[in-house]
Amino acid sequence: MPGTYCSRETIAVIRSLRKEGLSNREIATRTGRGRRTVDRIVLKLTKGVSTLPKSKSGRPSVVTKRGTRILKRYVLENRRRGSTELQALMQEAGVKVSKPTIRRKLVQLGYRAYIPKKKPFLTKRMKSARLDWAKKHEHWTVNEWKNVVWSDESKFNLFASDGKLLSLKTIYDSFFSIFSYCL
Repeated sequence: MPGTYCSRETIAVIRSLRKEGLSNREIATRTGRGRRTVDRIVLKLTKGVSTLPKSKSGRPSVVTKRGTRILKRYVLENRRRGSTELQALMQEAGVKVSKPTIRRKLVQLGYRAYIPKKKPFLTKRMKSARLDWAKKHEHWTVNEWKNVVWSDESKFNLFASDGKLLSLKTIYDSFFSIFSYCL
């Protein structure tokens, strides 16, 4: 890919593979880099020119590493916070950033806004009671289940409205939390 950053580790791997006697094409396939990239690095190595990456141009980010950690901590505490609330919390922590900057940083961290799945608000006691009930009725036969009277559930809004809610999460959060609300 043009313009991609080649790390020191990758350059060290290319250097060691070249010392082993591999061709530039073989090195490119092993490292996953383009052949032309490997050619340029090997040429710099043979000429004795520095292979260290050049300093990046452009304006430095307003949000420091500390600010990024603070932002991530606030998001993990409550994923339903919007950029306005996150901005206020960041200012309390001494980091002054704008709402668009917060949104850009969240995208860089891998967070996207999703409509959260509707699920009942269960306490630990309720979860354990449900698990006990499921274990107790685990080996029931079809005939036993036919004797149960099933009723329709009614809808009650205890904690949230039916309005649009958004939640921040990464793509990995949705994968790993599939089973978390079952118990």
